[in-house]
Amino acid sequence: MELHTGNAYRFTTKFGRTRDMRVVGYDPIQKRQLVKPIGKATAKTQSLRLADYSKVRTIRPCRQLAKKQPKRTALYMLKTGTQTYKIGCTNDLEQRMRSGRTWCAVMERVATRAIPADKVNNWRAYEQEVMRKFEKKRCNAGGTEVFRMNAREASEATKFLRGFKF
Repeated sequence: MELHTGNAYRFTTKFGRTRDMRVVGYDPIQKRQLVKPIGKATAKTQSLRLADYSKVRTIRPCRQLAKKQPKRTALYMLKTGTQTYKIGCTNDLEQRMRSGRTWCAVMERVATRAIPADKVNNWRAYEQEVMRKFEKKRCNAGGTEVFRMNAREASEATKFLRGFKF
């Protein structure tokens, strides 16, 4: 049976134990499928041999599982007022903007940079690297992620975020 990347399958062992997994790739050297458990976005990739399973059946993920998958994690830069910008990392930018409106009436998205799915576990390190880059520009308005910058500095910060290497 040929398995397609991105599809979900139910694997049944010779002893009757089942595992619902999503195929994320194939390792041609070891001749193993690379899979992740359905509904566990942060789980590590596992490899398995089809010969170890007596039955493999295509399944469709239910709507509830699709809803539980986390949103895309991204570095962001928001304009929060005259020469102030909020820079950080979030997996729900719209919620971050709504919560920020408690201390700033208007928030405008300036730049975002999505973190690749295989690098999401290191989001804190990426955020800290960005914070160190702009540490001298930090101000006290609205928390530790708010920075005071003029137009030229904001343009440089935008270029830095958009070109950030993960």
